[in-house]
Amino acid sequence: MERRHWVIRVGLATALLLIAGRAVSVLVVESAWYEALGLSELFREIVLDRVMLQGGAWLLGAAFAWANLRVVRRTIRAVAVPARVANLEVTAILPEQRLDGIILALALLIGVCLAWPLDNWTSVDLLRHGVPFGEIEGILGRDLGFYVYQLPLEEAAYLWAVSTVLVVALVVFVLYAMTRSLRLSGRRVVMTTHARRHFSVLGALLLLVLAWSFRLDGFDLLFAGSGHDGLFTRVDHAVALPMDRILVMLCVVAAPICLRAGWLGNVRVAFAMVSGLLLTAVGGRQLIPALVARSGWLGSMAADARAYETTRALHSRRAYNADGIRLQRATLDTGALAQSSRLTPEELGRSVSLWDVPVTVAGTTTTVDEAAAPTFTGTGRTADGHLAALTVRHVAPVTATATTPAGGRWTLTLTDLTQPVSTEQPIPWPTASAGAMSGGDPVLVGPGVLGHRLTTETDSAGGVPLTPIWRRIAFAWALRDAALVTLDAEAVSRARLVFVRDVRERLERIAPIFAQSEAITPVLHAGRLTWVVQLYSSSDRYPLSQHLLLAGAERSYFRLAATAFVDAATGQIRILPVPRPDAIARSWLPRLRPLLVRTQELPPALLQQLPPATDGALAQVVTLVQYGTRHASMRGRQVLEGTLAGGAPPPHLMPTRGGLVPAWSLPLMDGDGQLAGVLTALGGAERVTLWDSTQTPRSRWSALTDRLRDALQAMPARDLAVDPAEDLGLDTIPAATAQLGHVHIVPGEQGPVLWQTRVGPRRTGGTMIRAVAVVDGTETRAGTTLQALYPSTTSTGRPTTGMDRAHGGAGEAGAAIGRWYDAMRTALQRGDWGRFGAAFDSLGRHLGRTPPPRR
Repeated sequence: MERRHWVIRVGLATALLLIAGRAVSVLVVESAWYEALGLSELFREIVLDRVMLQGGAWLLGAAFAWANLRVVRRTIRAVAVPARVANLEVTAILPEQRLDGIILALALLIGVCLAWPLDNWTSVDLLRHGVPFGEIEGILGRDLGFYVYQLPLEEAAYLWAVSTVLVVALVVFVLYAMTRSLRLSGRRVVMTTHARRHFSVLGALLLLVLAWSFRLDGFDLLFAGSGHDGLFTRVDHAVALPMDRILVMLCVVAAPICLRAGWLGNVRVAFAMVSGLLLTAVGGRQLIPALVARSGWLGSMAADARAYETTRALHSRRAYNADGIRLQRATLDTGALAQSSRLTPEELGRSVSLWDVPVTVAGTTTTVDEAAAPTFTGTGRTADGHLAALTVRHVAPVTATATTPAGGRWTLTLTDLTQPVSTEQPIPWPTASAGAMSGGDPVLVGPGVLGHRLTTETDSAGGVPLTPIWRRIAFAWALRDAALVTLDAEAVSRARLVFVRDVRERLERIAPIFAQSEAITPVLHAGRLTWVVQLYSSSDRYPLSQHLLLAGAERSYFRLAATAFVDAATGQIRILPVPRPDAIARSWLPRLRPLLVRTQELPPALLQQLPPATDGALAQVVTLVQYGTRHASMRGRQVLEGTLAGGAPPPHLMPTRGGLVPAWSLPLMDGDGQLAGVLTALGGAERVTLWDSTQTPRSRWSALTDRLRDALQAMPARDLAVDPAEDLGLDTIPAATAQLGHVHIVPGEQGPVLWQTRVGPRRTGGTMIRAVAVVDGTETRAGTTLQALYPSTTSTGRPTTGMDRAHGGAGEAGAAIGRWYDAMRTALQRGDWGRFGAAFDSLGRHLGRTPPPRR
């Protein structure tokens, strides 16, 4: 028997050693990663916060469980267990020391199980270091920081307390039932005096926890009131909140009364007290507010609703930074943006996308495997300055280890969005990880890239050295890769290990309080690929504001805090904060000081490619339409239905003081359906939202769209072809197969510019833009491309002519005329005079020479 006990002890000791070794190795690896980024202080804060949260919960939970188990232990005089001596079956009595040890081990295990789910250590950190908002909400008179910092931690503590009391009560119930201190006698439940008193104490604790729940319920009213869309109303203020306070006091008073009654054996009194309290809670929180709301005892509900709507408007504007929307006025210079933040006619042809959907969907050069691969799209420009889509795909498994690389195939393409035919042009891959020791894909860090990888010491950021030997053993243990231990000495001396290769995971580790943008945008600059992610200060506990679904979660507070740059080849992280960070951002950004950069420290060409903060701009748009800003009333304004279906509108380029930057625009309507202005989300260094209501024609939106549709329908059938490969097959393509695209808008120099495309199938597969119509002020135009309607200028300042384009000018000749020339040459070699003539006619139409009608 002693031998069996020793085997069990050795097995338990080995298991504990393995668990402890694993925990220590993970701690070593995490510490090395943060140290490599220069964030050792942040790592120490994370460890301290976790110890305070989970360690404190473990100790309190274990102590509470041990105290209750010790009380149950007093009813257990001895525990008999079967044993064998030689061939005899005997009954042995467990020693008291061993029984006490079992109780202690069980209490520690209960404490671990209850503390393990607590992972919101950021609430502890924000409670310790959160910067106050400096604003008081007008209902309960608390700083807004209380709701964002303290309340989430208090709610987590409440859930832990409820779980602890219920779990321990269940364990106590089972133990009392096993010891016959609690049993059924006929239809009656019989328990000993000791057990009854114990359950009385636990019942009193549950009443105190119930009081805590009513306290939190009062705060929850500020997040989800009884009004429409969770509006906090007069009934919540005058009835529900006081009722919660009354219920808190009743529970606090009832707890000692029930304890006294149960202790003395007056079970009926305790039961009646608890039953009456529960009925009071249901009536006070459900029935009474409903009756008051229907009775009209509080006066005019409509007037009260307007007052509380105003309160929500003020808090929503602050929560989503609606007041940060810049106004573009004819007599007001915004200062940060040039007054010419509108597209000139020359810029329209090369800065606006013809396509409604991402070009990767409409492209014809994509294989089936590439179409199904993870795709990331950004905004770029072609060599001649046209708006283009930069597309990055990864067509391969993304898991790798240091000794078994993924061998992934990354593709990088550029597509001119201003051309009627979408064709992805592969471009050379930028500078990759030259120090990679194991080959494989050229991306060291990217979206969804897993596993770990060895690089040279000077080639990575966040890579950790593999010396000394104990560190290498820890890495091998934590990453489950024994091959790291067997590396030769020369490789180890110059190697660094990168084991956090996913972009989102890297940012989550260093900035867990920020919400990341839904889109990860690739940016190509100076021969290097950079992943750009917008970081937002967010919370679902900001009071009295509207709730919106943003970045994959429901939020009541959402403001742009910073932009993160992650180098694809080295993993280097740079954080660009906004000029005026909010309180949440100011609480965390000082921890990232080694990674912070200023606008002046980044290349202007890189800043020009930054995408708009789309998630934050959408929140601003919704808030602006509902509540306006302190600078402008938006009463009656609305977003056109279906405009935001599927995300933001297609991109275009926008002139700012820093040059042309990516942007997207959408129209706002008046209550009577008239165009009220244009909202534009700007990228670049500013990353702001612009509201332009000047020079807007007083026209109904339906009338403008009718003009676009009429212009497209009036286009001659033969003028719809711009691709030489399509000319011969025009007569065989039914006109009914062509569809009208969505109507889009941009702020133009002379007012809003609306355009709509006509999309049709290609005989060679895919789709193409057959025609485009534009409403510019009072003029309506239609043609094959925007570049044909708005030709760019040459260096002499005059519009480009057909001869300029034929000689490779700044117009659309580079691509279009080249295609027609190739088509004519191929047709000439084959003797296909029909195809030669069709391409020749297309060239004539492009040069402004209308071909004679065919007989």
